[in-house]
Amino acid sequence: MFQNNNSKITKKLAHRTLKANKSRNVFAILAIVLTTLLFTSVFTVGTNLLKSMEIATMKQVGSSAHGSFKGITEEQYKKIIKHPLIKDYGIGINLTIANNNEFKSKGMEIRYADEKWANFGFSSPTTGNLPQNKNEIAMPTWALDMIKVPHKIGSPVRIEYKINEVQYSKDFILSGFWEGDKYVSISGYAFVSRDFIEESMKGIDFKTISTNRDYDGMIALDVMLNNSWDIEGKLKRISKEVGVDLKGNRYGVNWAYTSSKIDGLDSILPFVMIILLILVSGYLLTYNIFYISVVKDIKYFGLLKTIGTSPKQLKSIIKKQALALSFIGIPIGLLLGYLIGVKLTPIVTEGSMMENSTTVSLHPMIFIGAIIFTLITVFLSSYKPGKIASQVSPIDAVRYTGVSLNSKKGEKSSTNGAKIYKMAFSNIFRSKRKTTIVIMSLSLSIIILNLVATLISGFSMDLYLQEYIRGDFVIGDSTYHTHYVNFNEEPTLTREICDDIEKNNDVARIDKVYFYGPGETGINDNIRKILTEEKENLNDDMDRVKGLEMYLNEGKIMAQVYGLDEGWFDIYREDNIIEGEFHGEKFKTGKYVLVDEEEYYDVGDEIKITLLDGKERTFEVMAVVDSLYVYDVKYFNHPGTKIYMPSSSFVDFIEEPVIMSAQVYAKEGKVNPVENYIKSVCSNTPDLEYRAKTSYIDEYKSFVSNFSTVGYSLSLLIGVIGIINFINTLLTSIISRKHEFALLESIGMTKKQLKKMLIYEGLYYGGITTFIVFTIGTFIVQFGVKSLGNPMPHFVYNFNIMPTVISSFILMIISFILPIICYSSIEKLSVIERLREME
Repeated sequence: MFQNNNSKITKKLAHRTLKANKSRNVFAILAIVLTTLLFTSVFTVGTNLLKSMEIATMKQVGSSAHGSFKGITEEQYKKIIKHPLIKDYGIGINLTIANNNEFKSKGMEIRYADEKWANFGFSSPTTGNLPQNKNEIAMPTWALDMIKVPHKIGSPVRIEYKINEVQYSKDFILSGFWEGDKYVSISGYAFVSRDFIEESMKGIDFKTISTNRDYDGMIALDVMLNNSWDIEGKLKRISKEVGVDLKGNRYGVNWAYTSSKIDGLDSILPFVMIILLILVSGYLLTYNIFYISVVKDIKYFGLLKTIGTSPKQLKSIIKKQALALSFIGIPIGLLLGYLIGVKLTPIVTEGSMMENSTTVSLHPMIFIGAIIFTLITVFLSSYKPGKIASQVSPIDAVRYTGVSLNSKKGEKSSTNGAKIYKMAFSNIFRSKRKTTIVIMSLSLSIIILNLVATLISGFSMDLYLQEYIRGDFVIGDSTYHTHYVNFNEEPTLTREICDDIEKNNDVARIDKVYFYGPGETGINDNIRKILTEEKENLNDDMDRVKGLEMYLNEGKIMAQVYGLDEGWFDIYREDNIIEGEFHGEKFKTGKYVLVDEEEYYDVGDEIKITLLDGKERTFEVMAVVDSLYVYDVKYFNHPGTKIYMPSSSFVDFIEEPVIMSAQVYAKEGKVNPVENYIKSVCSNTPDLEYRAKTSYIDEYKSFVSNFSTVGYSLSLLIGVIGIINFINTLLTSIISRKHEFALLESIGMTKKQLKKMLIYEGLYYGGITTFIVFTIGTFIVQFGVKSLGNPMPHFVYNFNIMPTVISSFILMIISFILPIICYSSIEKLSVIERLREME
């Protein structure tokens, strides 16, 4: 037999078949639009999140450059910039740190920067220019506010600084300024001219600077490479090939770049799971539409085979139809999906470190990825229906109804007569594939809805507030309130301020937390064993190996020491204690401490704390406890431990103790006057800030609202897919069974009985779906909720059956109504007309 290969004819047949199936086309296009919309919105949000995270981290790092070379000479700089791997660069030269009293709580680097370096550092003047003359300076507006300089070009700026332990004070003229973000980067920049740097560094021994690793007066070169993959490897290669020795960490890698910090499967697994979920949902919908369409047109395909159409050509017709519908559906889905993704991005980033760095990306990979995944979904969905159309014989096609033609089961017999509910049950399983797809699609949407609802019901405002605040207000240095920089151990919140607040008639009490960061404790046998094992497992990270060797040789590890007022003692309940017991009266004696590292110390161990001034004191470990975020500095030194003692012991042991934060409790009904008083205190003290409990309540509500918006939106879209599948299955099933219904009516079945049978069919779909949701779905929801919720400190799992009950009840109503609506499409035709259609 000779195969024909007339592509023009198959194209024409595909086009005509499309025109003849307008209702199918609407459903198919809608399915493709929804699938594309889901993929595009997820890719848009994902890309925006990655970019926003990248920019937020760059601001923390202080640069958008891929990497940097530190402490290099002019000759080395000229060699490095000629390397082919470097695509762009900027130079900066550090002079010293400004030591104005106003800058004690925030480092201010005095340095020269060219335009590229300033741009990399998010510090390009938005008003004015970088300094050109020796007496010019450019600064961020927040720094100008600290020294009370107006935001006006030409304003005088007095800066105090030290070079080689010699104190200087100089008056500059403001040449430019920019807004900047005081709470993101570790320090700020005060830019001066290169002439001023060179004049200030006359007579300085650069070899000594390089040895001391200060690099003052030496060039810092920020570079952009050809791409962000393996930045460290490229920097090492550049230094080697140009012959520049960069030992001693004289190069830096910008860890903000996503490609240099993807840590295995865990970082991409949630994204992959969402993509698979959309793929499955889209597949279930589009597959069902094409499958039902093929079943409906199977006689037509059989006729085509009788006139010589090959199986390959029939598959090609189905594929061409799918592609034609994709050309319509995909562009609509791309547009709608991108708009939804843009709207969802700020909702997702709100309240996070990315909030002020939220970026909307128009990266082509968003659309390319969505198109590829949608086409994969569409072609996978059309493959099996195309195979059915190509394999059915012309004779079988005449009597094909979507039921297996090779059934090995014999005819059923009954002594009780034909029961309508039994007929309905048999009908829905005549095509197991259609039934399975509809039930899977409906079950998936309800399971996801239940998962989201159960997660939200487990969020606890009380736990959320306990994590961040105990009183009505928390007050402390501005760095205490931010996650982006380490707590600045400056006496911003003084004892006098705390005493004045406590004396206020509207204040019930104030609980302080003291902090001392540079403490040390001795290494016992247990710690030595742990650090030695850790060192032996670090084969490639030589810097960490050397660091651990240093601690082992010195016999000390770092310690963060906290002093707690008595009002904090009740926080140590059973759920916060890992080992031992907390006894408030014993703790107040000053002989005991709490530690947070369960591997390093056991209850009853002695622990010796050494201060920078050499002062030492030994305590006994009362209990091993969790590190509580509500008063923690939010960073940790490794290897090290956190030690908690009564504030009375702290102030007796540590000279000039720093109060990190204080919880202020207002008397009943006096919250507003206390807030007004605290506002006035903060306005008179630079860098002192407060947060109110009400702001955390608003933050919590915003978090729940954002989570609900994203979660319910996904549930709704997948639910729409499930309902469309259900409608399409019932509608096409009824239309394709017109002849069957006519035969049943001709032998005595009434329209009322037909409707009753169809209602039973719909209720069976709903009932089986409900059974799956209550059984398998419950286990899936429990597993998913615990996996997602347990890592959240403000989440408590509660088995919540109401979302399942409500959604199942709604499904059963839909299952009851839909068959009646669908049957109305053929009800108007007479029995004779329906019988003649099949002749």
